[in-house]
Amino acid sequence: GCGQLLCGIPMLLWLTGWAGVFGIVTVSAVLLTNMAISRRVKKVEQASLSLADARLHLMRQAVDGIKAIKLSAWEQPFLLRIVRARDEESHQLTRFRVLMQLSQQLGRACPILGA
Repeated sequence: GCGQLLCGIPMLLWLTGWAGVFGIVTVSAVLLTNMAISRRVKKVEQASLSLADARLHLMRQAVDGIKAIKLSAWEQPFLLRIVRARDEESHQLTRFRVLMQLSQQLGRACPILGA
């Protein structure tokens, strides 16, 4: 818990000297960076879900009104709207995955950077 941390850090600094200071600073920097990335991931994920809802709404409209779309020859405009919505959704999903990978790789590199 907190007591172990309060006793462990001075012991680490006493045993390792400046290398321990560098390690603690590095680990703290990685932690703060991961926290910032996590906040960004949350925003991107919400945007992605919102775009997915919009695309599914378009798909539902197309399915519900398929007869009217066919009779009025609106297949191409509806297809373009759906493709545009999917492209926006894919862009957000890509951002989400990149941020998640960055966060994971920082976490994996933290022991190496702090050593």
